[in-house]
Amino acid sequence: MSGHSHWSGIKHKKSVQDAKRAQIFTKLGRAITVASRLGGGNPDFNPNLRLAIDKAKEFNMPKDKIENSVRKGTGEGSENRLEEAQYEAMGPSSTMLIILTITDNKNRTVSDLRRILEKHGGKMADGGVSWNFKRAGIIYLSPDPEQIEYAVNSAIENDAEDVVENKDDSVTVTTGLENFNSLKEKLSPFNIRESGMEYIAQNPVALDEKQKEKYDRLIEDLTDHQDVQEIFDNVA
Repeated sequence: MSGHSHWSGIKHKKSVQDAKRAQIFTKLGRAITVASRLGGGNPDFNPNLRLAIDKAKEFNMPKDKIENSVRKGTGEGSENRLEEAQYEAMGPSSTMLIILTITDNKNRTVSDLRRILEKHGGKMADGGVSWNFKRAGIIYLSPDPEQIEYAVNSAIENDAEDVVENKDDSVTVTTGLENFNSLKEKLSPFNIRESGMEYIAQNPVALDEKQKEKYDRLIEDLTDHQDVQEIFDNVA
């Protein structure tokens, strides 16, 4: 699906090096810390914290690291002042990107992002690409084969905006932001593989093999940056 977070490509690799895993846990912990600072440390009353913790669990982040990140956000642990920041960019071959970050130094982050983009033929594009993206809740299901039809029907009956049966028997459900938590709860019996708020590209572009190789190098460098949380694009 166009616009899907590049976190997924990391998550579903069969093996992740220890250094990469530590980097992922640091990023997940930052998201939990910021969410708990802004909305409190109880995920039952803080939807953003609940989302951040759910994502951390999907990556098998240890419970003690999750709890420590919450404590940092609620003032019970040491914490540099972290802030969320969103950037828009143009990549090579007419690609468009929305880059979500958490940083303790916005000047450093934007400077680093600009350098990485320019290295790969891209540039910052403040306000230049958001028109091509729609914010939506996405729920990825992996139901048992005999449950696929029930999962699809349940999503439709509970006001999903779009439901797609994929070739691997998984189901992708798109919903409005206001219906996300309710629908997620209704679909919980059908093995939720992954879920979150994503930016969906309205006009995707197709890349040939050579263009894709060049673009993938950009994504790899951006993903490796310590401040980058998620990347959404318009690549088909």
